[in-house]
Amino acid sequence: MTRFDKRAALGWSLLSFILCGIRYWYPPQAYFDEVYYPRSAAEYLTWSPQYEWTHPPLTKLLIALSMLLFGGVHSSLGNSGYGWRFLNLVVGAALVYLLYVFARRITDSSAFASIAAALLVFDGFHFTQSRIATPEITVAFFSLLILYAFFKYWDEASGAAAAIPRLGVLAAAVCASLALGAGVAFGIVGAVAHQSFAAVLLTWAFVACAIYAAFRLTVAPRPRALRSLWLLALACGLGAASKWNALFDVVLVFTFATGIVLLPKPKWRLDLDAFVAIVGAATIALYLASYVPFFLTARPATFEPGHDLSAMMDLQYQMFTYHDVTVTHNAPHPYSSKWWEWPLLYQPVAYWYHDFRTGANAANPNACCVNEIISLPNPLTWWFGLLSVPLLGVLAWRRRNRAYLLLFAAYFAQWLPWAASPRMLFEYHFFPNDAIIVIADTVALQWIWTRAQHSPEHRELAKWGIGVFLAATVALFVYFYPVLAADRITWNAWHARMWLSHWVIGPG
Repeated sequence: MTRFDKRAALGWSLLSFILCGIRYWYPPQAYFDEVYYPRSAAEYLTWSPQYEWTHPPLTKLLIALSMLLFGGVHSSLGNSGYGWRFLNLVVGAALVYLLYVFARRITDSSAFASIAAALLVFDGFHFTQSRIATPEITVAFFSLLILYAFFKYWDEASGAAAAIPRLGVLAAAVCASLALGAGVAFGIVGAVAHQSFAAVLLTWAFVACAIYAAFRLTVAPRPRALRSLWLLALACGLGAASKWNALFDVVLVFTFATGIVLLPKPKWRLDLDAFVAIVGAATIALYLASYVPFFLTARPATFEPGHDLSAMMDLQYQMFTYHDVTVTHNAPHPYSSKWWEWPLLYQPVAYWYHDFRTGANAANPNACCVNEIISLPNPLTWWFGLLSVPLLGVLAWRRRNRAYLLLFAAYFAQWLPWAASPRMLFEYHFFPNDAIIVIADTVALQWIWTRAQHSPEHRELAKWGIGVFLAATVALFVYFYPVLAADRITWNAWHARMWLSHWVIGPG
């Protein structure tokens, strides 16, 4: 990253923050899943039992911090959308910055990195998720950070001389770590603290990984790549503590790391033992740390002070059961969707709708006003992704490009597991793939530009084509802006933006 790139990335993220920040406090009341998360954030601030317990705590703690600083139960600014949503604007802007950095590393071009950032800034999905106090924007940020940090580690570790102890020393260290971990887990946690078997196993995994990581760091696993490895460990832990679907990416990078070791290409190798120990220990530690308020909060049923590790592990089982059974048997939601519908943009979620027409104007389609917030991706970039994502896979194979391969695999790793989920699903479950689609679109545009370089006529045509694509992206964002930001428009103007029948909510 050059100085220009840093300024460009900051500029695009600032533009995202300003654009998403316009009237972000409207509507002033909680809408859609905000009825759960700001309430739980307020309960954290008052040390009350949690109303929303079906997801890990980190995103609710972030909303609590936002409320504490910019408007909430302990703020003189009042308990309003100003406070609930503010830090999500910051996370959304940070996602744009990260996307620019990732795209710059992949495309090796400041111009195409800027194109990628622009496609995300003028994307309605990113816009709406940055302005609502729910976990999705945070999950998307950490999901992309996991992929970026892993690719950076893989790239930096490749070809570097590895200081790896002899096999016998490693085997002894593994055995010692497992034995000491078992002693701590089964002796102290199990026998002395009388925790559940699940809690003992988690403690064993953490202590064993931590002990081995401490040993392994004395023989630095390619020091040049160590910072990237720690960044990856941080991203995995914070992603898992945000929402469980971030674990799709954690599993993916562990699978990639294992596969890389098995490949007969020494230049692609990395230190799998250090990778597993450091990332494993950090992920467990950060996940447990996010539950510190839970450990200090009264139990909901009895209001007895404090929870222990067994209660936390039992809560994980309850969380799984809730999503596996309870949500599955809920009454159908008008905006739920099937997993295969998401790339087609068949059923976006209408987060909020209000018809202000009254009296004689109640049935007048030219009367004002109708308001809506619909989590609608930019149709041009989204549907172009139906071509650009497969192209990304083809180019990954032909060019043996590791970044393309990682992103192509991540697209399906973040999507296809939902096909096996019995619970009610929504388009926002696909939101982490928004950034990958944007990068795939950018790679496709760069591919077109590169192929046009052999001819001045083709180069001019490609330049105009890319320019028209970007202009159309901005124009579509402006066109759909009223139904993204809850602007008051006539019913006819609103209905004209409902391109597909399944986009409609209200009297459509």
